[in-house]
Amino acid sequence: MFGAESYVKGAWVLHMLRGELGNVVFFDLLRTWAVEYANYPVTTLDFFRLAEQISGRDLTAFRRQWLENSGIPAYQLVWTYGKRGLEVAACNLGDVVYDVSLPIEILGEAASGTEAKTTLVVELNSSEVQQFELDWRPFALNVDIDQAILENITLLYTENVPSCLLALE
Repeated sequence: MFGAESYVKGAWVLHMLRGELGNVVFFDLLRTWAVEYANYPVTTLDFFRLAEQISGRDLTAFRRQWLENSGIPAYQLVWTYGKRGLEVAACNLGDVVYDVSLPIEILGEAASGTEAKTTLVVELNSSEVQQFELDWRPFALNVDIDQAILENITLLYTENVPSCLLALE
């Protein structure tokens, strides 16, 4: 209850909601909230009801995932590069499976010797090894460089087939 996650999670949820709704809608939501609910006792559910009303979107899945689950996504991405391209296994280290599309910046070197870079998306809720075709060899992966998602992700490179069994070692 008094861990670091408890203190930062509320701010992170608002940050992620802003990313979900966009700046215009999000700041309209905050202005409306501050004016219409200034002198009333309110709950988080009241805030999300207003967010749904203003955005015209159903935010139930977002709210349930980020507010009704304790903790934060804790995953290890086990990766390799070989004949089948870049392969990534998203290994859940926690109790909750999160439905998150995690942006990963891939850095490498093209055949011409120039720097190569691209961004791919790894699905954290997938139990399958995810494969990505690249025509160059990656040497580094950077997770969520824009810091858009609350997460605790570690990376593990392997020469072998990526497996979540490696994450347990």
